[in-house]
Order: sequence, then structure tokens, then C-alpha cells
Amino acid sequence: MPKLVSPWAASLLLRLAKYELAESRGERFRKLAEDARTRTAHLSAAEAAAALQRKVLVIDVREKDEFARGHIPKSLNLARGTLELEIERHAPDLDVPMIAYCGHGNRSALATESLQRMGYTDVKFIEGGFQAWLDAGFPAWRGHDSFED
Repeated sequence: MPKLVSPWAASLLLRLAKYELAESRGERFRKLAEDARTRTAHLSAAEAAAALQRKVLVIDVREKDEFARGHIPKSLNLARGTLELEIERHAPDLDVPMIAYCGHGNRSALATESLQRMGYTDVKFIEGGFQAWLDAGFPAWRGHDSFED
């Protein structure tokens, strides 16, 4: 059974992972993500939390192991590498509202751009990703359990 962790501890672990990943990611990746941001819409964590009160498909585009460590409640895990292959099964309607997120907003910006290119009309991403969600104090889940405060 997985252990529950506080949002603070989860935030710290994500920040450490961010610094490790930042060292391994190249300048071209960052440029690609920044370019995608100019062509896509984004939401703050607070705006995303408000949108969850309506019918919206929330997609975590991180890898399965990242999703297992913590995710936004009721989000669907469709990893960035397979998103385009799997999305139509979960969202056959091109007008379904969608919110994508990743760890810090780079992969979800790219995913949002790709979904738009596939014809989806109402897709946005959370600027700052799951880290921004945690920093804002919103609930997060590990497996099927809530993080403890």
C-alpha cells in the first residue's frame, strides 16, 4: 500500500526532480516548449481548479511512474509519447473541453499544441504544471489515496 505524503513533501520531491531533468534537457527542447506556448492557451492552477467544477477532461501527460507519485484528482494519464495514439478513444468529440498538465508545463504545452493540430478546439494547459497545482495548495492524489496535509 503506498504511503501518503504531504503536499509540501511532494512539492519538494518534484522540485528536486525538476532540477535533475533541467540538467538533462537541452536548449532545443526548451525552445520548442516556449514556441508551443505562443500558439496555445494556458490556465493558472486556480483557473484549472475552477474549471474542474464543470465537465472537463483533465489529462496528465507525464509518464506512468510520475503519475503514480502524485496527480490531480480524476485526471487521466495519457503519457506524452502515446497521447496522439490514445486520445480519440477517450475524447471522440473534438469540442470536449480539455486541460493538459505535466510536471512544470513544458510537455503539456507541446501536448496542447499537438491536440490542437489534431482538431481539438477547447484544449488548454496548466502553466507551471503539477508543481504549480501543489504550490497553490490544491488536492493531489497518489494511486487512489489523497496526500495528507
